[in-house]
Amino acid sequence: MKQKKCNLSKTAMLKDIDACLDSEIRALTLYQILLPLLKNKNDEAKISAVIKDEERHIEIVKNLREVVEIYYKK
Repeated sequence: MKQKKCNLSKTAMLKDIDACLDSEIRALTLYQILLPLLKNKNDEAKISAVIKDEERHIEIVKNLREVVEIYYKK
């Protein structure tokens, strides 16, 4: 996968962060919907761990958004 250059303007960074946040929320929602459908306890445990990871990712991305907002207020 080819990396594209990162635009470091506030607007571009917030747009990218918001897209990341949307993806994390969509992933979390999907895992939460699918979890009750699983029959295998090992799979349930793995997906439960992934759900916790996604929740942490959402926290991290929100924190990154705050960092960008604070940085550009200077």
